Amino acid sequence: MKNLILVAFLLSSVTVFSQTTYNSSVTTSYESEGEVIEKQRTITVSDTEITITNFVGGTKPLNLTIDEIKEKEDNWDGLMKWYYCTSKDKDVINGYIKYIIVMKKSYPSDMEVNQKVDEVTFIKTVLSLR
Repeated sequence: MKNLILVAFLLSSVTVFSQTTYNSSVTTSYESEGEVIEKQRTITVSDTEITITNFVGGTKPLNLTIDEIKEKEDNWDGLMKWYYCTSKDKDVINGYIKYIIVMKKSYPSDMEVNQKVDEVTFIKTVLSLR
């Protein structure tokens, strides 16, 4: 009886993490003006982290820890998921960098990557998903 209760408790307390992987071949960067770049990338989104391959300098992955997820209604695109993240890798000058990732909740076609530079400045990059 004790074993049965222990097994039931263990099965009910298991945490399930989901993970989705996307591929991207087109990027639009808005640092100064819209610049379209073709680059093969794989984007993995889980409940706790986001990884984008070939992002930093075009060769290194961007590894983010998700701090918070919010769902917000957009008048044009419908329900959106906002991922508030922090970089896992420390920058020599700026330390850990904050990012806001925005995607449609259902059937995302684009991922907006917003890198926080200071309190009012963000660098926006849009990745096309497939």
